[in-house]
Amino acid sequence: YDISLGLVGSEMCIRDSGERLTLVRSLLAEHLPDWRWIEPRGGLSLWAALPVGSAGAFSRIAAVHGVSIAGSAAFAASVLPDDHIRIPFTAPDDVLTEGVRRLGVAWREYRDALIAAPSA
Repeated sequence: YDISLGLVGSEMCIRDSGERLTLVRSLLAEHLPDWRWIEPRGGLSLWAALPVGSAGAFSRIAAVHGVSIAGSAAFAASVLPDDHIRIPFTAPDDVLTEGVRRLGVAWREYRDALIAAPSA
């Protein structure tokens, strides 16, 4: 089954957003320890910076693993570096947990392919 880490629209999601942000930080530290992010000052998502590669290309690999995410280009009004992933933390805990676990698997696959690719 596919997992969307997007907004599910429930009042409970907004009420529990602080707890879900704590969960996402913990999951990112466990499954994606080389990613960095800035603590959100508000809202229901955080932006994580990829250490290498393209957010657009990585989002296609994540989709193969059943996770729907958006890169920075999907939200930019102008040309910006394509190196950030938007991670909403509005989904239920079990969906967040499985989604970030799958992102970790997808990231290792993507990163390893970048390392293995011959330099131009």
